[in-house]
Amino acid sequence: MFDLKSPKQTEPFLALDYKNNILVTVQCHGPPIRFTNLLVSQMRYITSELKGLVGGTNTVVVIGIWSHFSTFPVEVYIRLLLTIQRAVEQLLTRAPGTLVIIRTRNPKALSLYETLTNSDWFSLQHDKILRTIFKGMNVKLVDTWEMTLAHHLPHSLHPQPPIIKNMIDVVASLLRVLNQTVGEKKLKSREGPHKKTTMQSKSISSAIWSTEEMPTNSSDDGLIH
Repeated sequence: MFDLKSPKQTEPFLALDYKNNILVTVQCHGPPIRFTNLLVSQMRYITSELKGLVGGTNTVVVIGIWSHFSTFPVEVYIRLLLTIQRAVEQLLTRAPGTLVIIRTRNPKALSLYETLTNSDWFSLQHDKILRTIFKGMNVKLVDTWEMTLAHHLPHSLHPQPPIIKNMIDVVASLLRVLNQTVGEKKLKSREGPHKKTTMQSKSISSAIWSTEEMPTNSSDDGLIH
């Protein structure tokens, strides 16, 4: 990890695995926001970040966008997701091999104040909207809502480490499938159109949903790539 002197809450963060040629960046989403002391220069919209990506089979984008919008009118969240959806569509059009992953909401601990102003009921409505807007697109969903409900740990706005590990494991499974698919395509191109390969994709966690099969009733917001 490289210390960019960024505030812990607001990012950006940067990490480099030089040996394996992996670069990870984490960027907070733009306004509306609910934390303080954020530099204006660091307020970047997810749409703008997506449009700046070249993309391709060596690029993975993880989007988490929910908690900071629960206290705003739902129309704000819908407009935001529609602009992100168009940017994702443009990215996948110019670079179809890009893997785009979306992290859903999760239940949280509810005080009386939270129950009245920002309860899981609001989160569930927003979750349905997110699934509907991205339904049918070539993106993957990490179903943190179901992963949290199925776990014995108490609900929390910031899921505890075992749940975070499950989320990372799901993402890693997607990466393995991506690498296998890319390898299969390269092998087919070398063998020519008259030969068949025997490579098969392994099944992955049920916490991963293709948007073709998304259910509609069922570290936080930002962009990682």
